[in-house]
Amino acid sequence: MDTHSDLDRLGNEIAEMSAHLEAATARLLDRIREFDAREGWNTGFRSCAAWLSWRVGLDLGAARERLGFQALLAEASQRTDGRRERLSQVTPSVPSPLWLVLVLGACVTVALQLGMADRRERLLVQGAMIGAVATIVTAGLLLVNFLDHPYQRHAGSIEPTEMRQSLAMMREAALGLATPCRSDGRPLM
Repeated sequence: MDTHSDLDRLGNEIAEMSAHLEAATARLLDRIREFDAREGWNTGFRSCAAWLSWRVGLDLGAARERLGFQALLAEASQRTDGRRERLSQVTPSVPSPLWLVLVLGACVTVALQLGMADRRERLLVQGAMIGAVATIVTAGLLLVNFLDHPYQRHAGSIEPTEMRQSLAMMREAALGLATPCRSDGRPLM
């Protein structure tokens, strides 16, 4: 009679073997993708699927499925990497403590100008000097803010023009394509 601990051990072995199988399948798909990209099959075979069918003994349909699956995984990985990169570009990179230091530094700079003002000088000269320093400090803070938020809607911001062009090209290309299915979603064939 099986004990509970024997069944747990057996279940753990199944889970471990399954993990090893998944890892091996992922490595296999990576190797197939690289082999296909480098056209290692181009030694008299019509395709990588034909080579896989001959060399590994896979059914031609199964070989095509594996190639399609590895291509799908590669595209998904590229999309994920692209999305991660775009999100990192949109996320502000100047942390709040640094903003605090920058604003405090600006206030101290203007306060020093006010504190060092010479009472013997004319008020207009002192005001122009303090105003110039305050303008330069403010412009610097605005520049840091602009560079920290490049995708916000303001003059000089980065616009998604490439994406708009890609969408327009896809719309134009779709006009000449036949619909692969009926209006109810069933295939035409």
